Amino acid sequence: MTTPEACFAQFWSLLRAPKLEIWRQYQAGTEGPGRQREALELLASVVWHLELAHRLEPWPKKTMEEFYSELLREQADALTPWKTWVDHHNEVKVRRTAAQIFIDYSLRQGADVGAYAIQNTLIADAAMRLDSIRAVLRAISNNDPVLMGRRALECQLKNVTAEGIVKDTAIVVAFRDSYLHAEVTTENKHLADFRKTLRHQYSLFDVGMACLRVWRELYRLCINAPITPAANS
Repeated sequence: MTTPEACFAQFWSLLRAPKLEIWRQYQAGTEGPGRQREALELLASVVWHLELAHRLEPWPKKTMEEFYSELLREQADALTPWKTWVDHHNEVKVRRTAAQIFIDYSLRQGADVGAYAIQNTLIADAAMRLDSIRAVLRAISNNDPVLMGRRALECQLKNVTAEGIVKDTAIVVAFRDSYLHAEVTTENKHLADFRKTLRHQYSLFDVGMACLRVWRELYRLCINAPITPAANS
């Protein structure tokens, strides 16, 4: 999978596949189908956020460091895209009809920077939800690389032969952490060090694609999860 094109229609189709009983009859629960329901709802919201981010504009392939460097050359105090957004934001208009919702963000200038800021936020939200899905599925699924806790993920990052899904999971978790600032202690040092490389080595396109690959694996685990808690949960 090298492009997000056509992925979203496929993912929505996959979300329609589970038996209706999972969607209709179960509330969020601590085990079994209730947990599957919770994971499916989160999976659906991830697709929504990633699709919005991509429909807004193709995901940038410049590294985040390159983007910020160019922004700083143009505006010395613009440490993040949000600085330019705040300076030029005018208002948000929302209009509803019977079957549509229109959201209009008005910028006096710098719409390209505004688009990047919104894309960052939408993809970060997707990463946060993917991390939540990992926690939900860990209670009902067998051990799998994409479900590893942070300590196990840190250990796997040290292994150069680790599966590709491990690196994708690390990208998702690190991007999530970079927004929530949740891993600022000396614990999980290797994962924290990996987070620091995000802006230097990866673009928003790389992060978005990692989210899509992790989504696909989490969906497979959700659908194949046993209806009782896993023995090692």
